Amino acid sequence: MFEAVIEDFRIVPYVRMTRRGKFCKDRAIRYIQNQDQLALLIRLAGKGEVRYPCMLYVEIRQVGLRSNSDWDNYAKAVCDALVKAGVLPDDCFKYIAGAVVKLRRAKRNLVKIKLFGGGR
Repeated sequence: MFEAVIEDFRIVPYVRMTRRGKFCKDRAIRYIQNQDQLALLIRLAGKGEVRYPCMLYVEIRQVGLRSNSDWDNYAKAVCDALVKAGVLPDDCFKYIAGAVVKLRRAKRNLVKIKLFGGGR
C-alpha cells in the first residue's frame, strides 16, 4: 500500500487548457506550478509500494472551499500529480481500478492519498 499525507498544501483544481493556453493563461500556469509542487511533496511524503491495478482513496480538506466547486477537478489534479511524481505510470483504468474521493471544507488544508490493492 502506498500512502502520502500532505499538510498545509492547497490544491488548485484542474483547469482545461489547450496546448498554447497552458503557456499564456494565468489559471493554467498556476495549475501547472501547483502540480509540480504537489508532485514533489508526494515523492517526499509517500511511503510504500503500488501494485496495479489499485484502488485510489483521496481525502482533501481545504480552507475556503466554495460550495459550487467540482469535486472531479480536484480528483483529476491529484491523479495528474501522482503521474508527474512517478507513482503511477498513467491515470487510466489499467492502473486505477476505482476511486473514492472525499472533498470538504476545513480549518486547515490537508491532502491524504492511499493506493491499495493490486492483482486482478
